[in-house]
Amino acid sequence: MGGAERLITSSLMSQYNLSSRKGILLIDGSSTDLKRELSSTFEGKIYEINLNRKNPLILYHLHKIIKEYDLVHVHLFPSNYWAVIYKLISFSNTPFIYTEHATFSRKWSNSALKLMDKFFYRQFDKLIAISAGVKNTLVNTLHIDPSKIELIYNGIDHSKFENIPSIDRKDFFSSPSFILIMIANFKIEKDHNTLIGSMKLLPPDVKLILVGNGALLMKNKLYVDRLGLSNRILFLGTRDDVPKLLKMSDVVIQSSNNEGFGLAAVEGMAAGKPVIATDIPGIREVVGTAGLLFEKHNQAHLAELVLKLKKEPDYYKMISEKCFNRSKKFALAAMLENLENLYLKVIQNKK
Repeated sequence: MGGAERLITSSLMSQYNLSSRKGILLIDGSSTDLKRELSSTFEGKIYEINLNRKNPLILYHLHKIIKEYDLVHVHLFPSNYWAVIYKLISFSNTPFIYTEHATFSRKWSNSALKLMDKFFYRQFDKLIAISAGVKNTLVNTLHIDPSKIELIYNGIDHSKFENIPSIDRKDFFSSPSFILIMIANFKIEKDHNTLIGSMKLLPPDVKLILVGNGALLMKNKLYVDRLGLSNRILFLGTRDDVPKLLKMSDVVIQSSNNEGFGLAAVEGMAAGKPVIATDIPGIREVVGTAGLLFEKHNQAHLAELVLKLKKEPDYYKMISEKCFNRSKKFALAAMLENLENLYLKVIQNKK
């Protein structure tokens, strides 16, 4: 239910989709809002293996499905490993493309796992980097040939964020508030701690909404309780009304430890909101000079930027407009066109 999953879902459902026939293969067929949305709209086939992601029987199912298609586009671990293993043992001539979504992986701190990733990544016909930061990581960390990497920025359907009604603020906070929001699952790549800690440095009328689930959710809830901020910070879990929540909020925050792109930041900008993000590769490239960047793990710097937006209406308006204009750079139609061109080129080269 993270950014990569949302991106794939919106791509498959898009009216701009150019391919004649598509299918999506889910190793884990668990029911989610995204899957339900896809099931009701996507005209292609949805395959569900429903096996433990370590089960080698996955290869048998891959063989039955992949032979029906001219190209395979792979996302996320362990799908990338299974795809390569299948390709090697089946001697398949079908082209395989992999999109890398991250600028960092814990595996790469282990020399053996890093070497394994180098091998697996090199088996793909093409690698897609969703930002220059991701491409630099592939080149400098995994030593992938730059000519094998295609830079294609993620894109969003702006119509879902520009002209959508807001939710009533009173549904969340009874008193007048300046509302911050962060859309992100609670996992090690994100840095909810810095954002939560910064709330102690902000006045009581500044409130925070956190949208997402994940392994670190309970740890963050306990941290909020320990700081005595339960009346100012709401955990909403997974939501299917993110555009309306963004419209309701005053500032969109993207606090991260590592970030390949930052889809939620683009969505916030498209909703016409000022975005504050961690100054790290990937998200720095996306926000550019339109939004505001704070030093990694620096609660005081983050709080300072929030206060400036709160206290200076003209400054707030200027940053909001710059962010909205910046969001236009990341259009879903452009992303899909670039993907389509890459698909056709890779297929042609295989003939």
